[in-house]
Amino acid sequence: MKAKISQTSSPHFESPSPKATVYRSISACLRCRQKKIKCDQKFPSCSSCLRARAECVGVDPATGREMPRSYVYSLETKVSKLESALKEVGLDPEALYNGRAKLSLSQISTSSVSATGASGAPSSFLGATSGISFARLMFAAVQLRGSDLDMSSVSNFSSSSVPKQSVDETPIYPARLPAKDVAERLLETFFTQANAQLPIIHREEFINNCFKPIYGDLSPDVVLSSTPPPSTPPHIPTPSSTSSVEQSQPLEPNPTALYFLNLVFAIAIAVNHQHYPDRLPEAYHAAAMRHVDTLMNSSDRLEALQAILLLCLYSIMRPAFPGVWYTLGIALRICVDLGLHSESGIRINLFRLDMRRRLFWCTYVVDRQICVYLGRPPGIPDQSIKVPFPSLLDDALITPEGFIQPPVNIAPSYKQVSQAMFVIRRLQSEIQFILYDKGELPRRFSTLEDWKVDMWDRVQRWYASCPKSPSDMSCNFNLSFIDINYHQTRLLMYGICPASPMIPQENNLVINDAGKSIIYIYYRLLHDKSINYTWVAVHNLFMAGTSFLYSIYHSPVVRSQVSVQEIEDASNACMTVLNSLVNKCDAASECRDTFKLLTAAIIQL
Repeated sequence: MKAKISQTSSPHFESPSPKATVYRSISACLRCRQKKIKCDQKFPSCSSCLRARAECVGVDPATGREMPRSYVYSLETKVSKLESALKEVGLDPEALYNGRAKLSLSQISTSSVSATGASGAPSSFLGATSGISFARLMFAAVQLRGSDLDMSSVSNFSSSSVPKQSVDETPIYPARLPAKDVAERLLETFFTQANAQLPIIHREEFINNCFKPIYGDLSPDVVLSSTPPPSTPPHIPTPSSTSSVEQSQPLEPNPTALYFLNLVFAIAIAVNHQHYPDRLPEAYHAAAMRHVDTLMNSSDRLEALQAILLLCLYSIMRPAFPGVWYTLGIALRICVDLGLHSESGIRINLFRLDMRRRLFWCTYVVDRQICVYLGRPPGIPDQSIKVPFPSLLDDALITPEGFIQPPVNIAPSYKQVSQAMFVIRRLQSEIQFILYDKGELPRRFSTLEDWKVDMWDRVQRWYASCPKSPSDMSCNFNLSFIDINYHQTRLLMYGICPASPMIPQENNLVINDAGKSIIYIYYRLLHDKSINYTWVAVHNLFMAGTSFLYSIYHSPVVRSQVSVQEIEDASNACMTVLNSLVNKCDAASECRDTFKLLTAAIIQL
C-alpha cells in the first residue's frame, strides 16, 4: 500500500531533488559540514573558517575533488598577473584571446625569417645554420626594447619610404608562348644564369626535342652559354584576362615540350624579375603546370627528375605550391629509387651515365642549399654518396652515341660554374655536419682546430679555382653569386655554432668583413637589377646583417675600426635591398624592420 501511495502521490510527497541536495552539500565548506554549523558560503573563505584561521575547503561538483573554495578567485588572480606581465612586454592580452596578436619585435618568429617564405617551405623546424639563433642571441645581448630606441639614429631610411605589402588577388592565366626572338633571348638568360649553376637541361637535347618542334632552328646569331646575354631583356606581353587554355596554345605540340619550354621561360624571367611585371613568371609557370602530369607519369624517370628539378629551381625563386621543400623531397626519392647516389655494378652508355650524374649532383646542390639555409639534416648523407661529378665537356660534345673528342685548346665549358657549385656545397655540407650537427671528426684530424685549418685551406683553394671571367666558362654567368657563397662559407666557419659557442675575438673581424661583403654584393646586384632567388636573398641578407652587427657589439677591436657612418651605410644598404624584396617575399618586411631595430640599438652603444 505504501508503495502504491509513493508512486501515485509523488508530486505531493516528492522529496527535495538530488540537484538541490548536492548544491547544499557542495556550497557548504567541509569544515562547517563536519562541525554541523551553518556556513555563510562567503568567498574566498567563509566567516567560520576565517575566524578559526583554517583553510576553507569545498568539493568540486564535477570531479568530487577537494579544493580550496578560493580556487576560482586564485585563478582569476593568476590570470590578472599574467595579463600584467604580457602588457609589460608589449603584448595585448585581448588581442591574444581573439587570435589577433602579433609578436613583439623582441621575439623573432621562425616563420617570419624562414627561407621558406615565398617558396612555401614549412617553418616547423629551423636549425643552427639558419641564422635564427644568431639573431636571437643578438636580441638577448642588447636586451632590446622597441620603445627605448631612437629610430632617427638610422639615417636616410624613414618608415615613410617603405611601401605597404599587398596581396595581389588577380587570377593568373597561362601565358602564351612568346615570339621566336623573345624565346631565344630568354633561352640565353636561362642557359647563362640558371643552367650554368644547375645543368639540369642538356642544351642540344632540349633544342632538338622542345624548341625546334615549335620554333624551328635557332637563329644563326644565337649561341647559348657562350655569348653575353642582352643588356636589355626582351619585352614580353603580360597575359590578359582574356587569355584561355585554347587561346594560349594555337599549336598542340608534345606536352613534354610545352612543359619544359614554359618552365624554362618562367625561370629566365624570374632571373631578371626586376625587369618584368611581378606575376609574369607565374603565368608561364601556370602554362607549364597544365602538362605536369605527363612528366610525372613519364616512363623515363630521368626525364621526370628533370621536370621536378626545374620545378625546384623555380620554387626557390618564386612562390609556388607545394614549395621547394616538398618538391625537393620527391626529387631525392627518385634519386634513391634509381640508385643515382651510387654507381656500383651499373652498365649503361656514356650519355645516359653522364645524365644520371648531372641530375644527381643538381639534386645534391639544391638539397644542401636548402638544408644549410634551414639548418635541417640532408636528404642523402655524404657518406652514402659514391658517384663522381659529371663531365666538364660542353653539351655539344656529349651525344647519345658517346663523347666527341674535343678540339685542341678548346675553351672551358659553362660547366666550370656548376662544378664550382658542386664543390662548395660539399664543403658547406661538411661544415654543417662538423660544426652545427656536432658530427664526428674524420680520423685524420686529432682536434677540431686541425680540421678547421684544413677546411679553410680547401675553401681558399676552391675560391682560387673558380672562374674569374667569361673566358673561363664560355658564358657570362654573374660571378657575384660565387663571391656570395665564399663569404657565406666564411660566416658558417667562423660564426657562432654548437661546436664553438664562444667566438674568439679574432674571428669577429672575419665575421664583420664577410657580413659587410654580402650586404654590398646584394646592393650592387640590386643596382644592376640582377637579384634572383628572392627568399634566398632575404635569408642571406638577414644572416649577413645580423652577423655584421653582432661582431660590432661583441668585439671592442671591431668597434674601434668601424665608424658610426660605416655602420649606417652598410645597414641602409641592407635595408634598401630588403625593402626592394618586400613584394616578392613575405619575410622581407619583417626582416627589414627587425634589422632596422637592431641597427638603432647598436648605434646607441
